[in-house]
Amino acid sequence: MRHIHTEDDRIAEHVACQHCGYDRFGTLANGACPECGRHGCTRHFEQRRRLRHLAGAVLALSMLQFGLAVGVRSYFAWYGISMRDFAAVGASQPSSPQGLRAAPFLGTMVHSTNALCCGSPILIVLTLAMCLLSLRFGETRGTRLLLVAMLLLFAAAWLGFQQSAVLPCQ
Repeated sequence: MRHIHTEDDRIAEHVACQHCGYDRFGTLANGACPECGRHGCTRHFEQRRRLRHLAGAVLALSMLQFGLAVGVRSYFAWYGISMRDFAAVGASQPSSPQGLRAAPFLGTMVHSTNALCCGSPILIVLTLAMCLLSLRFGETRGTRLLLVAMLLLFAAAWLGFQQSAVLPCQ
């Protein structure tokens, strides 16, 4: 963890004052801004640190979501089930070889599709809001983490919606 203050309580990062934009590097952390004279600029540091922690948590959630999408696909591939086999379950010939092969896996398919199609868009909106916050605070590391999370979530959502297209509607 990086420390923003030195031993003599001076700011050790290049961060702008929230009020006037003055670079507070080297100034007293509890003191007033030399440019505008206002206090309370150090709160910005705590918000940036919290934002980095939240960005890491969102990245972990998006990795789990993407892992679910890839894991379900791998699970079906292991048993030789293609996505088209699920369409045969709800078709007029459910006793076809494809339908019979896919029928035992239908519950897993439905639950994973619901988790991907419902969870991914919610996490995408949360990630986008956090991206805007991190840009506002000038937190580039948090923004990069959130952009990686968003790419993983878009991939998971795409796989989930691709799965939902082949599910039988009864």
